[in-house]
Amino acid sequence: MARWIAGLDGCRGAWAGALLDLDDPDRHRCALFPNVAALLDAPERPGIVGIDVPIGLPDRITGGGRAADRAARARLGPARASVFPMPPRSAVYAPDYAAAKAASRAASDPPFAPSIQGYNIFPYVRAVDTLLRERPEARARVHEVHPEVAFHALNGGRPLGLPKKGRRAREGLDLRRALLAAAGLPGALIASRAKGVPEDDHLDALAALVVARDMSLGRAEPLPDPPERDAFGLPAVIWAPRRARLPEPVPRTAARRAIGPNVLFCTRACARPVSVPWACSSSGCMSAANPLPVRHIARAIVLDPRDRILLIAYTSVHAIGPDGAPLRFWFMPGGGLEPGEDHVTACRRELAEEIGRGDAVIGPQVAACDGPFHLFRQARDARERYFLVRLPDDRVDTSRLAETEDNPLIGTRWWPIDELRASGEHVEPAGLADLASDLARGTIPAQPRVLAWREL
Repeated sequence: MARWIAGLDGCRGAWAGALLDLDDPDRHRCALFPNVAALLDAPERPGIVGIDVPIGLPDRITGGGRAADRAARARLGPARASVFPMPPRSAVYAPDYAAAKAASRAASDPPFAPSIQGYNIFPYVRAVDTLLRERPEARARVHEVHPEVAFHALNGGRPLGLPKKGRRAREGLDLRRALLAAAGLPGALIASRAKGVPEDDHLDALAALVVARDMSLGRAEPLPDPPERDAFGLPAVIWAPRRARLPEPVPRTAARRAIGPNVLFCTRACARPVSVPWACSSSGCMSAANPLPVRHIARAIVLDPRDRILLIAYTSVHAIGPDGAPLRFWFMPGGGLEPGEDHVTACRRELAEEIGRGDAVIGPQVAACDGPFHLFRQARDARERYFLVRLPDDRVDTSRLAETEDNPLIGTRWWPIDELRASGEHVEPAGLADLASDLARGTIPAQPRVLAWREL
């Protein structure tokens, strides 16, 4: 018998929804629902629904918000502003913003008024409050969550440090997507955003789904515990998923220096240092059994007349450093072979597309690097071949670079090799700076040097 669960997030007057069958995770769907009842009465009839909306409206508020709001804000720390403290019930049902502020001040101690952002979600709050009072049987199915509380838990109880909106929104959304994948949601579900649903609302609905899953498995955490209840018996509690078991950041000791400054850990079972938190090849680890597609790739070690090396900086959508931020890493220009291409042809095409140097002369193959690589959006069992390219000048045109990439791109830089070696930046593969230094001195290896992905 199927066990369906669901997550909901308010979206432009409707609800972004995600459903998953716990007994068959390949069965899932995302849709835009006109109201909560439409999801509850859908063919899947989910047993547990996590919903991003306040439930439980006390008649009087003390301490600046419901106990659930205060607990969530304390949990989030620097991100506490994402939790809008709910005012008393009378304010939520007030006819306009001025009346809502007056009603809130009259029934709160110390007196406070809802923000305009909080006021704007009142229609959603009223709709769910009315539904749960009219359909008491739904109370066992519909439970309040807060997406940022969920993501905080999935990040090991650490602040994410990246927003969903604004200048760094792309990084913030990619980090949240990575955390959902680390939590075990199917990749196809994460990618199946319904038409008309903004990306942030889709990810919030998936975060609510993770909470619903953990509630079904008896491992979710209530904030507060025990919850308070309003005059209608509705619980005022924000549910959080089980906190991901991430080790604390390695202290700045000789042990940390030996491992490296950007150490990552397997989050699924063994907690060993790995390239991404859920892709571990350690014997016995539950994440070791998934084979990766093989991809043949040609890249160029591009040197200019000043013996600087050209590298491209990316933000990983998977790897998360101990500070909770996505990992930045540097790579050579290049990419996968297309049908009918050999490595030299592919390298020449990639240089024309990525840096506008279709005139580049492709030199000898000087290195190779084979093995699983997970920092890009699409993990692969890479078969990479590296060719020396010397340019007569440092002129590059990267105007087409972003459109050729499926990964968050930061930019390019001509690196002095000694500066690169001393920078502490994450450069892939390991040993690239040493190889580039040899090439700059005119030392070409008799056989392609075998490199390896950087060990963290």
